[in-house]
Amino acid sequence: MSSMRLPCPSEPSKGVSLFEALVKWGDPDAAREMVELKEEYELPLLMVIPGDPPTPYQLKHRRYIELWEALTTELIRKLSIGELTGTCFVSPLSVNPQRQQISSELWELLKVDFDKSGAEGSGIKLIDIRIREADSASEQPQESSHLDKARLRRALGPWLTEQAQRYGSDWVKNDYFDAAKEHFGRHLTWHLFKEIWWSADLPENLREPGLRPSK
Repeated sequence: MSSMRLPCPSEPSKGVSLFEALVKWGDPDAAREMVELKEEYELPLLMVIPGDPPTPYQLKHRRYIELWEALTTELIRKLSIGELTGTCFVSPLSVNPQRQQISSELWELLKVDFDKSGAEGSGIKLIDIRIREADSASEQPQESSHLDKARLRRALGPWLTEQAQRYGSDWVKNDYFDAAKEHFGRHLTWHLFKEIWWSADLPENLREPGLRPSK
C-alpha cells in the first residue's frame, strides 16, 4: 500500500491551507494515521451488503472516516472560538482583490472543502483560505471587509426591528442610523443602512423619504 506524505507547509507569512491546518493543529497521531490512509481509503464505498461482516478494506475505510471527522470537527471548533483564525479571497474576485479576515462566527455556517481550502455558505464563496494562530499581529480585521458586511446584513434588520418596537416614531431615521453606527461600528455605511432600512419590519411612519443621517 502506498502512503501519502505529510503536506509541505505553505508560505508562513500567509498561513497554511485547511488540510495543512488539520495536520499542524490536530492530534499528531491521528493526523499522521489519517494522512497515511487518505490516498487509498477516502473514496466512498461503492457497495456494502447488510449483514455481511466488514472486509479489511471496509474497516480501514471506517477508520479513515472516523479520523477525518474528528480532525475536521476539532479544527472548526478552534476556528469558531478564535483560537485559530483564517483569511481568504472572496469570489468572484475583483480586479484588485485583497485577502479578507474570516469572522469566527461564520465557520459554523460554512460548508468547508478542506482539500481545496475553500468554503461556501450564507451567500458567499471563499477561496484560497489560509489558517494561522489567532495571536498573529498580521491578522487584524480589515476595514470594509466583505465578510463583516455579510454579518451586518444578517444582524442589522432584526436590530432595527427591535429598536423600532422600543422607540417607534420618537426617533427618526437619523436617530436610528446614529444608534446603529454606534452599535455596529465603522463598517456600517449609510448606503448599507438605507438598503436594510427598507427591507426591515418597521412601522410605515418611519419610512419617510428624504431623511439623511446627522453628521
